[in-house]
Amino acid sequence: MFNRHKAKKLSIALLCQTTLLLSSGIPSSAAGTRAPVSQLSVSGTSVSETSISESPISETDAARTAYGNILWQYYDIWNTDDVSLSLYSEDSIVNYQVYYGYASTDANYQLDFTLKDLDGNGTEELMIGIDYGGSGNASVLDIFTYASGRAVRLLSGAERSHLTLCRDGVISENGSGGAAHNYQSYYTIGSDGKSCDTIGYYYINGDDQTVEDLEGTVTPFDGNYDQYLYQYEEETLSWKEVSESSIAKKTVPREAAGAALTWREIGKAPIYKNGMINNGYEVFAAYCRRTWSEEEFAARLITQDYEGEQPGTNVFEITEQESGTWVGTATLNLSTGEVTEERADGSSETFSVLL
Repeated sequence: MFNRHKAKKLSIALLCQTTLLLSSGIPSSAAGTRAPVSQLSVSGTSVSETSISESPISETDAARTAYGNILWQYYDIWNTDDVSLSLYSEDSIVNYQVYYGYASTDANYQLDFTLKDLDGNGTEELMIGIDYGGSGNASVLDIFTYASGRAVRLLSGAERSHLTLCRDGVISENGSGGAAHNYQSYYTIGSDGKSCDTIGYYYINGDDQTVEDLEGTVTPFDGNYDQYLYQYEEETLSWKEVSESSIAKKTVPREAAGAALTWREIGKAPIYKNGMINNGYEVFAAYCRRTWSEEEFAARLITQDYEGEQPGTNVFEITEQESGTWVGTATLNLSTGEVTEERADGSSETFSVLL
């Protein structure tokens, strides 16, 4: 929120999780195929993938299978010997903080998860977090839901962005852009079940000693952070350790989880702020990931063109990474989620990037 005037020149391979771009030591599947969850361990241990019935299953069962798939991937990385950030890849669906190897440095750290229907639509959300010392109050890393036939990542935590689950399905995010710049956001899951609505926002500018709210109103800051940080009571949740037994009991056994899900199968939720998509780059990049070939996705670069944007839009320039050749310009309507793309061959197309 504090670097909105800086141009984003990020690899199209960005998977909307962190800003770290590190080489991978994790085995990857061949083009057009997916590795079984059992083959994700860095150690290379492999178990034959068990065939799964192709008969129709309920959405609840499909959600549990997808969540189990995700949890098994988290489990494998968390329990990898000598795991480190050098093994992290932007291809990994596992939050980069898991690669810090907390468990190997301090046995008091525990990777936890919980399932809870946050918006009352009948579909449970999956929350994954890190607990210390068995406090039962995990620091949330990721929140997933299941909609439109796929798992959807709603929100992700980071070192300077902390997620907390509050009562009545409210999700709190407290972040920092430096010692003098802090923000507090409150979200709920959108009525479509696959987006987030910003219901509260405060940007505290320590340099100017001002506070900007959701409507853009700027008022003097009186030094009381708590009035912004604790507007909703924290929810009490039943966290479970991410263990083989708990994953199998609450979701599915490893052999029933199927091939390891990738960013091509997992959606990214738009985050709306005052009716406008506030994470347009992430949403557009996720769409490209789903629809382009792996080769195209790896070879292209997306640059957000702030200077070319009109109110209510994001503009993205698409180029070939090696040659710099212009491929096209995509203009995202932040109200509707529709993109108009002008291409180098003179053609154009309008399409929606929403799930």
